[in-house]
Amino acid sequence: MKTRYHFDNIEEPIIIPFTPLSVSSKLPYQLCTIGNVHFAKDFYTEREGQKNYQIIYTDAGSGILTYKGKRYTLEKNQVILIDCNEQHHYCTGPAGEWKFRFLHIKGAGCPAFYDTINSNGLTPALLVHSTEFNYCFDQIISHVEEGNHRSDLVIPVHIMRILTELALNRNNPHTRKSEYHRQVIDDAVRFMENQMCRADFSVTEIARHAGFNENYFSRLFKRITGTSAQEYLIRLRIDRSKHLLKKSAKQVTEVAFEVGFENVNVYIRDFKKLTGVTPLKYRLYAEGV
Repeated sequence: MKTRYHFDNIEEPIIIPFTPLSVSSKLPYQLCTIGNVHFAKDFYTEREGQKNYQIIYTDAGSGILTYKGKRYTLEKNQVILIDCNEQHHYCTGPAGEWKFRFLHIKGAGCPAFYDTINSNGLTPALLVHSTEFNYCFDQIISHVEEGNHRSDLVIPVHIMRILTELALNRNNPHTRKSEYHRQVIDDAVRFMENQMCRADFSVTEIARHAGFNENYFSRLFKRITGTSAQEYLIRLRIDRSKHLLKKSAKQVTEVAFEVGFENVNVYIRDFKKLTGVTPLKYRLYAEGV
């Protein structure tokens, strides 16, 4: 089993491990861990070889999941089921924060639900009405805190109800439309990553590439990612410049031009806005001076 992670807390995370009693060890659904977390921009988790499944429900902000070589944006009110034996990586999305609830589960009944929910590939489900999920999640938390014989028998019932809710919502029209929009934005982000170093690169060109007018594309991008396309483009350029500042001896002006800024003063202003320091100070800190 391989796990790497970095927590960047906005609120103190609530992560509760659970060990079922032997009486429930053969039940089809068993809880391993349950949690409620709120992270800032530098959070990530990367793992593989873990013999359980994970349910992730986004309450606010957004996350980015890389799973089986594909990238997925996890938006508010979306829930996803992944197999933690597969290599995967998830982190805070471009909005800079991600608040989500999760469960790690195992048991003989999980593979069938995983295959049903993700029958056409990994599919985030959009819960337009999250009452059932919220009720079951809260009940599981309550029974974990009680930690008695009854808890071990009741918790699997609520896990099955959550999995059933995912299965019922995997193909609703809202989910299909949202999945299409996510694919459009994921493609737009890849286009931005490839073209961002051009000084004449603009949101207008990105929208044209995506096949939408600029106003509609801008609204869609903000809804999916939690930030504007222009802000995301600036963040990409600043992140690329950080690498150049650490790994090369180029002057700040050269770095600014290389990542797509036409004006070095604008670059320094945007860099400081995102990092809290100037590019030169960032380089000095990176060198340990």
